[in-house]
Amino acid sequence: MLGVILAGALSAAGLLFVCALVPVLTGRVFTVNVNGRSMEPTLRPGQRVLIRRRPGRGLRPGALVLLRGPGTAAGPAPGNAPHGAPDLPGTAPLLIKRVIAVPGDPVPAEFERSTGTPAGSPVPEGKIIIRGDNPRYSVDSLMTGFYGIDMVVGTALRPAAVFRGLFRPVIRRDPSGAGR
Repeated sequence: MLGVILAGALSAAGLLFVCALVPVLTGRVFTVNVNGRSMEPTLRPGQRVLIRRRPGRGLRPGALVLLRGPGTAAGPAPGNAPHGAPDLPGTAPLLIKRVIAVPGDPVPAEFERSTGTPAGSPVPEGKIIIRGDNPRYSVDSLMTGFYGIDMVVGTALRPAAVFRGLFRPVIRRDPSGAGR
């Protein structure tokens, strides 16, 4: 009886593991490296962030999003492509920012000038307002106005460091100091 219960538990654990890997294997979940200080202290340069590919869906104020920034002739900043993907010339840099307002939300007073929209007016359909957590280093809606929802690549799930130790062996040390 115990063998049947154990086999059932292992089957369920295996199924759960496979279900967790499907989004990763299908490319719906990927990591990006933070490049820059615009999201400090929330995210630091060099930190990896887990992103769920959800172009423009389910956005809400406070969410962290990965989006394509304004295009440049030189292409993206080096290392700014999704992990494992090449930096493609002629593509816009990727930015990680916090959503401040979504369509229908009132435009905050601090964004009135940059958006050209009176404070309190609704954010237009298809547009969002974004902001970096570290304004001193951020290029965001305060400088460039509205961003199109179609620029959103995905939403940040969490820093990838949370998952870093999941598949590595655990090294246990003998607390007595023996075996060093």
